[in-house]
Amino acid sequence: MPSVSAMGIPWYSPEDYPQIRKIMIDADGLPNSYTDWLRRAEAAERRIVNGGRQVIRAMIVPEQFSIWCKIRAFRCDSKSRGRFAAEKARDAMATTRKMRNAF
Repeated sequence: MPSVSAMGIPWYSPEDYPQIRKIMIDADGLPNSYTDWLRRAEAAERRIVNGGRQVIRAMIVPEQFSIWCKIRAFRCDSKSRGRFAAEKARDAMATTRKMRNAF
């Protein structure tokens, strides 16, 4: 069975987006509205998929993400969002491999 390459990308719910902007120290780099963010995120997702990779949407919940960063002594910023998304993609791919090996 061929190996599938996956990339995690940070993802937000419309309800959480205002709080996301409040906790991120680099919020000035995020679109002001969820609609604008979603348009950009979906375009990035299409580019990744068109490049032959699977996308894992790493849902970021503000309170949980703040704790995740604090435990690791990370700042709430784009670098940490990327790390979080990459970790979620690795976890999802590991689970997928385990499930495939079970059969």
